[in-house]
Amino acid sequence: RGGRPVSQLFRLFDRRVRRKADPRDVYEGLRSLGIAATLGDAQGLVKAIARGKELRCSDLAVFLDDPDFASLEDTVCAGAASRLLPPPPVTSYAQCDPTNHAVHQLRDLFGDSFVTRRAFSDGLRHLQLDRVAPDVVQRLTTAYDLNGDGRVHARAFVKRITKSGAWKRAAKARKRVLQVAREAEEAYDQVDEEGYWPNELDEELVEACRGLGLRCLTDTHALWVARRALQSDLPPNWVRSHAKDGRPFFHDLVSNNSTWDRPFAPEFVSLARDACRRRRRVVDDDEDALVVEDDSEEEEEEEPERISRPKSADAVRRARVVVSPE
Repeated sequence: RGGRPVSQLFRLFDRRVRRKADPRDVYEGLRSLGIAATLGDAQGLVKAIARGKELRCSDLAVFLDDPDFASLEDTVCAGAASRLLPPPPVTSYAQCDPTNHAVHQLRDLFGDSFVTRRAFSDGLRHLQLDRVAPDVVQRLTTAYDLNGDGRVHARAFVKRITKSGAWKRAAKARKRVLQVAREAEEAYDQVDEEGYWPNELDEELVEACRGLGLRCLTDTHALWVARRALQSDLPPNWVRSHAKDGRPFFHDLVSNNSTWDRPFAPEFVSLARDACRRRRRVVDDDEDALVVEDDSEEEEEEEPERISRPKSADAVRRARVVVSPE
């Protein structure tokens, strides 16, 4: 490197002045630096340090000056997911996907193209992501200044957040809570319309499924967990009381908080989650899992009747056998 800035060093690779370098450009740049490398070495280098298929100035800057940037980026993505996709309450209900709203919030904060460093840092401060590390703003602006011209590619930053593992886990957990609430509302609607509970449910069991994260209409194989949890004792420091109208509520003696929803011990929540995972794994891995559950006799499938299409005159003429008289 010889004390040269990254932008000047990148010009050795960007020989065609495209603001990016493919493996052939990197190979020629390494040869100009006196590094005995092959084209395969250049391809491996681009694959190791570049975010895309070609090397950019920001990739080279992170590789040379910030080797621990990956851990910082993961922390930033986790912080953005926790602030924009917090776990909703178990009583929430939404018809639309809230993840799309969170993505639009990110785009509104950072933009959908190249932005100035000041606008990018303002977006980080709005989400309180500037508190992750002392120099997080400087390191992020350097990493996403793709062309080395002082502008930050906000779209690449938003895409990195939405593709991260923390964002996907938060979105999946939020979607699960909304599915649980939606099926609970569907069970109540069926009682109002038809006058009976589906799947031998009742109000107490539906609310237990809501508290344990079970879908009362879909996860019927795990309803035994909810029944066992209702028969168990309350968690420590929790007591059961009744309001003036006779409705029961639960009070925490430590935090002095009260709630209408029955609390459950953490082991029942884990047991319900494991039951759902185990069921999905059996159905996905075992091809005969669905056949075992079906007690009805399998009926032989009748072969559908084949409908012959009318042949054209040419086809009939070609298929006709003409016997010439001897």
